[in-house]
Amino acid sequence: MSGIDWRDVGRDDFEKIANALLGREYGSRGHAVNGRGGDAGIDYDVDDTKIIFQYKFFPEGIPSEGTRRNQVKRSFKAALQHDPDEWILVVPAALTPPERRFVSELGKGKRVKVSVRDETWFTDQLSKHKDLAEHFRWSSDLDYLHARAEAFRFNPIIRNPDDLDERLRDLRQDVDRVDPDWTWDVHMEGGRITRFLRAKDPCAAERSPITIGFTAQVDSASPLAVDLANAQAFGVTKPVRLTADMVTRFAIGGPPIVGEANPHIELLVMHPAPTDAPWQPSELRLTGADGQRIGTYLAETRPLAQGIDGVTVQARIGHHIQVAFRLPFSNAASGSADLDIGDLSGAPAAEAFEAADFMVGLDYARAVEIFVGGTLATALDLSTRRVDRSLTDGFSDIRSVAADLRAIEAQLPVRFRYPRQLNVVERIMIRNLQLMLAGHCVIHPTADAFNGTFNGETEGLAEQVLTTAPHWLLYATEIGHINLLGQTIQVPNLTYAAVVQLTEDQLAAARNSLAASDIAGQPISFPVRAGDRLRMFIGDRFPSDQPIDFTDWNLPGIRQLGLRTAGQPPKGLQGST
Repeated sequence: MSGIDWRDVGRDDFEKIANALLGREYGSRGHAVNGRGGDAGIDYDVDDTKIIFQYKFFPEGIPSEGTRRNQVKRSFKAALQHDPDEWILVVPAALTPPERRFVSELGKGKRVKVSVRDETWFTDQLSKHKDLAEHFRWSSDLDYLHARAEAFRFNPIIRNPDDLDERLRDLRQDVDRVDPDWTWDVHMEGGRITRFLRAKDPCAAERSPITIGFTAQVDSASPLAVDLANAQAFGVTKPVRLTADMVTRFAIGGPPIVGEANPHIELLVMHPAPTDAPWQPSELRLTGADGQRIGTYLAETRPLAQGIDGVTVQARIGHHIQVAFRLPFSNAASGSADLDIGDLSGAPAAEAFEAADFMVGLDYARAVEIFVGGTLATALDLSTRRVDRSLTDGFSDIRSVAADLRAIEAQLPVRFRYPRQLNVVERIMIRNLQLMLAGHCVIHPTADAFNGTFNGETEGLAEQVLTTAPHWLLYATEIGHINLLGQTIQVPNLTYAAVVQLTEDQLAAARNSLAASDIAGQPISFPVRAGDRLRMFIGDRFPSDQPIDFTDWNLPGIRQLGLRTAGQPPKGLQGST
């Protein structure tokens, strides 16, 4: 037995009890229609009217005489307009077999499943949810006080930890019974009491709304004022902190267990409401001022918060970018977006490129469209530049580096992570390798000489290279090596070339070496002509019928080195250093 006399409870509390029990059973799937009273044959629905509950406050049951059965039939007929899968009658009486048969026969010959929940169901559920049973059982606080006093007289003193646990459980029970929808979780440490308001089920706020109102004085030009305005307009998406000197009025409206006017405030923090909304696979499409597509980006989105002017939708692109889009209900209002960009250092090159490419596109975009399941869900007009552009600075460089690394990865068996630091020489060598793999000749940023050793073969060497006149020197490798971001990368057919020129002193030193009886292993250096640098290309990718001229790096802020080619090297000329 629940201990509740349904004839004394009344219609209002009967509906409140039914709503609370169904709310705990179905959570956010269920809703009480208009809070109470029903509408068009529905008092409570689950999964958008797939299941319909109809309340009838008939404590004496549904006898064959009288009008009650006709009332049930009319409600059932009205509910069928919504095409439910299941229709359930809820009554606070122990129905007799004939009364149950009357209800079940309503569905005879129809697709809908028909059932009933009567006093037996209430008793079973209230035994599981004792706070509801205690709340509605006592007709007054005085009755409850007498009941608690009777229990308390058997053990009024705390003698040991078990007594303490029992007293705390009793206090927990006392708190829980005060309200059917809300309760407090209480924590005490060092004499400081902290209370956490908790909904007893996901739909508590629908049945028993709580309002919080406050007045605060802040500098209208401060970031805090912007955060407050956004929180009111589009919902709270990040903690907003107000100190006691800022808050001039504070009040909580709601049921007695919650309501409080002008409490003492030390610090007011507005936290985002927790959300269990699932992430949905989505696309973000950026368009420019001319309406042309800038880019399409795979993302995941979910609703995050709602305010008086619109909603906030959270999007995440890969592992490194999250965007909070504030979307107004009215097209006449302006929205905005906040960006949260993670550190790309150490990210795989492909992920770094995706993130940087989005940021670069966002800098030029005039609109962003959010597609979910291939259908346009919403859009944000960026023509008023409501994205903090300082956050997009620097991503063009990141995108450029990541694009080069991706191109290298596509053609060689290597993988890169985006570097935490990158000096000028490393940046040039990344671009050089990308260009060489694409069939270009490039300039080495630092090499200004051919350095090697004599191999002992001297025939024809003096005539070919030992001269003070500018001349070409080439050196082709079967497998060359380039050090890049901590890796030694093997490059097949890597070839070096330059126009070299010996000074008189260098020429004399080289000839003295040739005159030696054993020149094998002797060092030799051929300086590149003044102002020039060594060139590099991949032999089987660079067209053999083109001049060995270099392609510019085209790196902003980095001066291009090298002199343009003057003539072609003789065919078959190879360095033997």
